[in-house]
Amino acid sequence: MRTETTPDSMATTHANVAVITPEAGRSFAAFGSTAQFKLEGTHTAGRLCLGLAVTPPGGGPPPHVHHTDDEVFIVVEGQLEVWSDAGWMPAPAGSVVYLPRGSRHTFRNTGETRIRNPAA
Repeated sequence: MRTETTPDSMATTHANVAVITPEAGRSFAAFGSTAQFKLEGTHTAGRLCLGLAVTPPGGGPPPHVHHTDDEVFIVVEGQLEVWSDAGWMPAPAGSVVYLPRGSRHTFRNTGETRIRNPAA
């Protein structure tokens, strides 16, 4: 896994408002996907994580848990399936997926094109 962090000077916060510029955010690549986290717990008092991600066909991470942040996917393109204790659920383009902190989950790209979502 490769991780790099962009300077905080590219993010502006005041009161409860955060503006994260296009080049700002912690970026990493893992399991064939690339992601740039735009909002993390440090911006949202531990409430939310939101990033921009691209996952190739067949890609997706192993099951995992986020202990401190809720996670939201907005599927912009592609065919996503999400797994949680409820089983596999389809999330085609236009879907919004909410995963509360502490929930074991994973996702996979079941389509023939990349998945692009803000969670690129």
